[in-house]
Amino acid sequence: MTFLRTTTVASLLLRASALALLLAAAPGHAATVELLPDSDSVSIGATFGIDLYMDAADAPGDHPGSFRGSIVVDFDSDLIAFASFTVADPEIVITQLIVNDSGDHTTVTLEFDNAPDVGVIGTFSLSALSAGSATFGLADADPFFGSFANHLPTNEPFFPDFIGTSIDIVVPLPAAAWLFVCAVGLVGMRRRNR
Repeated sequence: MTFLRTTTVASLLLRASALALLLAAAPGHAATVELLPDSDSVSIGATFGIDLYMDAADAPGDHPGSFRGSIVVDFDSDLIAFASFTVADPEIVITQLIVNDSGDHTTVTLEFDNAPDVGVIGTFSLSALSAGSATFGLADADPFFGSFANHLPTNEPFFPDFIGTSIDIVVPLPAAAWLFVCAVGLVGMRRRNR
């Protein structure tokens, strides 16, 4: 009977220790990575930008830190064309940029290093091809293990929340229509003045 109780207590202590280790090692959602467009809507044929923004002020490790990560952005290639990605600060290093167009969908995989705790990592330059609502998905390029870490002091991993975005692409009003609207307005003003 004493042996059974000792085994049960030892087993419970072992399980409690394992649970405590798992909870201590489990990184929290202490950061966000998001896409911030420079406009909510654009005209067909327009070039526009979407900032890749990170807030890792509460991520593990030292602050200010030096952050790395790898993201995947996906969108409808019938609506949007990828042009380029420009870093916001020359200290940020792009270690990988892969564009994959599968016909109706484009994915851009981007790996960066030496990013600051909070701020814009860089800007995607894109072109609007046809009218519609374009949705941009954003995710970690390594969804299983995660790719985000703070190099300071010793590669502290963290798992940020990812926030995509969407943009409406509209048909531009032709220049002739603007001239017509202005002419009608001028005629109306002239009649009212008489």
